[in-house]
Amino acid sequence: MPIPNDVRHPATSLTDAVTQPCTRRQFLSRGAAATAVAGTLLANSEARAGRHRQRRYQKRLTQRDTTRGVPIDPALLGLVDRTSFGYTRDLYALAETMGFSNFLEYQLDHLAIDDSALDAMLAGFDTLTMSPQDMYDNYLTAQNVPPAQLIDATILRAVYSERQL
Repeated sequence: MPIPNDVRHPATSLTDAVTQPCTRRQFLSRGAAATAVAGTLLANSEARAGRHRQRRYQKRLTQRDTTRGVPIDPALLGLVDRTSFGYTRDLYALAETMGFSNFLEYQLDHLAIDDSALDAMLAGFDTLTMSPQDMYDNYLTAQNVPPAQLIDATILRAVYSERQL
């Protein structure tokens, strides 16, 4: 069976490349080239993002606590960043007074942390303490209420909870 002319001759323009059929070998080699280009672009963007995060972290390490004029301890800053929703002066001051090990133990023992202010905020969300059957019985006509309360409670916990792990 003879090879058609349009397959024997490479495409001379982008339109030709799109409209002309290609062999399996051409298809696979073009796919491999496209994958290599995409991988290179992705790796470069990830490297840039990593460098940006590193610069931002280094900038924070060189900052001084403006209230006392003392440098920030990098190990303690890393602990506060990783065991909470991010650095705040109050949280860093608490970690500094407690020490590295005690602050870590404090964060891991979530029941010892007073979270009564958040509990008061969540008291109005009656669906959080209901069983699935109770929700079905009470909210059959208003089925959007339990999911909305769950979403709101999740956001409130993320923003206001002292228990961050």
